[in-house]
Amino acid sequence: MPRVWTDDQRQRAWAASARAYNQLSAQAKQQLKQTFKEGDKDGDYTWSHEELKQFLRAKCVSPAEFLQLQELWGLVDADGDGSLDFYEVGTLVYLSRLETTGCGLCREHIFDDAMRACRTCCTKYVKEGRQRPADWATVCLRCYERALPLPACPNNPSHALKVVPHDPFVTLTESPLYRELTPSVKLYTCSCCGEAHANTAAHLPGPPGHMFNDDHGKPVCEWCTTCRCYRCGKTLISANPEPGKWAMHGKACGGGCEAAPGGPFPPHALNPASPPDCPTCAPRVRAGTIYVQPQTAPQPPPTPQGSGGGLASLASCVCCGMVHAQVPGYLGGGSHMVSAPGGKGLLCELCVTWVCERCGDDHRDLRDPQVGQWRKPLVHKEKCKKVENGGWRFQPHKLAKTAAEPSRPQCPTCQVTFLQLQAQEQAQREQAQREKAQRSDWKGDADKFAKGMDKVCKNAEKLANLFQMW
Repeated sequence: MPRVWTDDQRQRAWAASARAYNQLSAQAKQQLKQTFKEGDKDGDYTWSHEELKQFLRAKCVSPAEFLQLQELWGLVDADGDGSLDFYEVGTLVYLSRLETTGCGLCREHIFDDAMRACRTCCTKYVKEGRQRPADWATVCLRCYERALPLPACPNNPSHALKVVPHDPFVTLTESPLYRELTPSVKLYTCSCCGEAHANTAAHLPGPPGHMFNDDHGKPVCEWCTTCRCYRCGKTLISANPEPGKWAMHGKACGGGCEAAPGGPFPPHALNPASPPDCPTCAPRVRAGTIYVQPQTAPQPPPTPQGSGGGLASLASCVCCGMVHAQVPGYLGGGSHMVSAPGGKGLLCELCVTWVCERCGDDHRDLRDPQVGQWRKPLVHKEKCKKVENGGWRFQPHKLAKTAAEPSRPQCPTCQVTFLQLQAQEQAQREQAQREKAQRSDWKGDADKFAKGMDKVCKNAEKLANLFQMW
């Protein structure tokens, strides 16, 4: 009998998938879109039941996984139209790859909102750092009710299996039971960046820990105080913290160091597989979003003219570190610079503005600023109405035109940024046109060659007939 999904489960599955999609790199998103195109045989921008079956057969998935994905169709097809668009297929892919809690009897994912678990063994699993997966003893409700006699813990028959709440759309370490059994982590607020961090081991090679006190006794995180010499690559602990210092260019030792690979910490300096368990930083390290390198503003930035002949003041964004002018916004109204939560400096709109590529609505999220967020393809965590082939609309050539208007005050940093992006966009368009023309030339040459071969064949046939007559 097919599983019956509730509207609440559909919304939670969509929200979890949207969070995961928004954290993907641009390359991973492009790969997902390419996978979707492979399965869309008729080119209608959706997958039908038959197209899903054909795709799974082509990928040679196991029979058990095939049945599970078929069962999940009713969960991800939230609007019930009998087909899956790109984002619904993305939800299906997310659920199929999710490292979530499994049943110890049927060996399948537990998609119920409750399950049976051995608290004794699960507590051991958490305390020993997840060394033995078998210690996470859980059973789905269907297997528990079908088994006679009722099963006990597979690790120790004297342990009972108790009913516990479960969220099937998050990873095991984010599940309610794991969070309940995990010792509470005390968080400290960094006096530089204003983010809350746990006092765990360091993510970077060299710092004494993830959080420590500076020379004035104030708590600071390693991201704001640790950097590398651009000449020799030595880890430096700075007495002058700055947001994102770990990834900045141009930091150097006192002198006399030998030439060696230097510069900001490379991505492989972090461990995305098993980062220290800071609730703020560990998800970013796993997702790769912490790798974004802060940029420096054009030097020296010209002084922007304000309206009415006045001068617009300059300020540094606490997220990207770039110098911006406090002028009207470029991305849909409001101000170009806004106050960070808690009065912790200013944020530029490029770091806080995002557009849902599904419906086209734009938003400002001050709680989670990200470098270059305005350029990232993101989607709502609540399912929204799809607008044709997407609604993302911040086009560089339009922004460059706005940044060139003499009648409005301008941010010199963004004028340079928008012009550079416009040039890149134009170069990509010209490259695509050249490739298209080249393909057309190849097709023309192929047609000429085919006609020539056809003529040769006809002449050979005439010659053969003449020989027969002779």
